[in-house]
Amino acid sequence: MNTYNLLLINALTMLVYAAGLCSLHISYRRARGIWWFMVSCVAAGASNALIAGHNLFPRNLHLGLSMLLLPVSLWLRHTGFAEFLHVKSRHLWTNAVLVALYAGFLMWFVVLRNEPLHGFQVLSVILAIQTALSVEVLLRFGIEENRLLRIVTSVVISLVALLRLLWQVVEIRSNVLGVSGESIAHAQWPVNMLFNAATIFCFVGIFVSQMGLDLREIASTDALTGALNRRALESQAAREMARCRRYGFPLSVVVLDLDHFKQLNDTHGHNAGDAALCLVVRDLQSALRGTDLLCRSGGEEFLILLPHTDHATALHLAERLRKRIAQIVVPVENKKVGVTASLGVASWNGAAESWTTMVKRADAALYMAKNAGRNRVVTGEEHASSAETSEQLA
Repeated sequence: MNTYNLLLINALTMLVYAAGLCSLHISYRRARGIWWFMVSCVAAGASNALIAGHNLFPRNLHLGLSMLLLPVSLWLRHTGFAEFLHVKSRHLWTNAVLVALYAGFLMWFVVLRNEPLHGFQVLSVILAIQTALSVEVLLRFGIEENRLLRIVTSVVISLVALLRLLWQVVEIRSNVLGVSGESIAHAQWPVNMLFNAATIFCFVGIFVSQMGLDLREIASTDALTGALNRRALESQAAREMARCRRYGFPLSVVVLDLDHFKQLNDTHGHNAGDAALCLVVRDLQSALRGTDLLCRSGGEEFLILLPHTDHATALHLAERLRKRIAQIVVPVENKKVGVTASLGVASWNGAAESWTTMVKRADAALYMAKNAGRNRVVTGEEHASSAETSEQLA
């Protein structure tokens, strides 16, 4: 198979990869960065197609465009990695500068001075720097679940950059030794195809792991507020209860309910209620520790799991949260509406107590707070019957 056919196959392969990434982008629009990676594949494929069709275009045009598309492709790929990993990379503008430098050297060495061999060496160094920037993003950022794939991807694209430099050394020596450039290119393009495929598959692997994390997050969080849902909290609570039984760590739970929430919805509309819920969750999350877990258990009611927190500390925290919520103002049309909350607190009282029983005690304390006039914190009694309290309220 001659070099022309290899280039065409490489170009078509990159377009197929781009089409596959496009389908992923359409089917899962939450994923970021795929669009950039797809356009990067198109740019790389177009570069190969221009080299293959060198007889159809003027020399400077096909050589200049095909070479310039390489750093553009790496720039797009880097942008895709950064966006996909939710990184505001400081290297985006660095890549722009490198592409500009590449274009300048390309014009000087290849087009004006007609010294492609020396020019290609400098250009390969710039491409290697671009690759190093992407490697830095891959190794520094991302979730633990796809760390191995990010390392493999870094190794693959680093090998591509290294081989690109080596090809230039081999090509220079081949001219000295009298080896034809055709044989060099014949060996180069199959290797490029292999590494391109490896890079795409690694990226898809990272994408799939990230998509799995996103789906788990969707399944475990409340769509409106971003707080955990009840199922996710109970799963975490089971682990915390196991730690308590094993090591004797303190554990507390707070049940929080917004006062007169139905009246807020009926008077000002559900948009006002939704805004109040989101403001409360945002304020609670800013006040809680990273180890504390906030759950929207239903409607206007929330559960807060407090690991390593004794009863006195939990009461103090609950009172602080109550005061913070009382300062929240919900903008409603031309008015500002305040909100308050009632809170019940319970703490784990020994290995015999289950998570359900502890929550029932906190729930009973919450109903006491409601009965006592709302906007207050009440602690659950050791043997309080939440069922009886619920029946009285009903």
